[in-house]
Amino acid sequence: MKFRTYHEVTGSDASAIGPQVGRQQQRIEERLARVGLLVGVMSGKGGVGKTYVTAGLALAFGERGLRVGVLDADLAAPTAARVLGGSGPVAVDEEGVHPATGRGGVRVFSTDLLPPNWPPAWPGWSRSPSRAKSRGAP
Repeated sequence: MKFRTYHEVTGSDASAIGPQVGRQQQRIEERLARVGLLVGVMSGKGGVGKTYVTAGLALAFGERGLRVGVLDADLAAPTAARVLGGSGPVAVDEEGVHPATGRGGVRVFSTDLLPPNWPPAWPGWSRSPSRAKSRGAP
């Protein structure tokens, strides 16, 4: 399979990619307008407890009556969904991706909640034990 670059596309753009991107940007802006606070937990080193700190903060905020969501951006070893008790695969429809709900009502999205066959080939993807297992690895 060969994909054309933007500069290789000639003639009119039947896909109307510009308006599609514009509508997507508008949906993102509308959704983010309802977000009151973002907290980032990160480190340049693995195995230092980022997921446990994140889960603890999320549960504590949830106990105070706040609506909380966690985005686990770790592609190599996503664990936030398991720690928070969320299960997948996540639901995807015309409105977008709907996160799983974990303990305390915390909504969580993690790459290990994606369907087993999607995305088909990201380098290093199978390093996650749950993803490797879902793909038939020992």
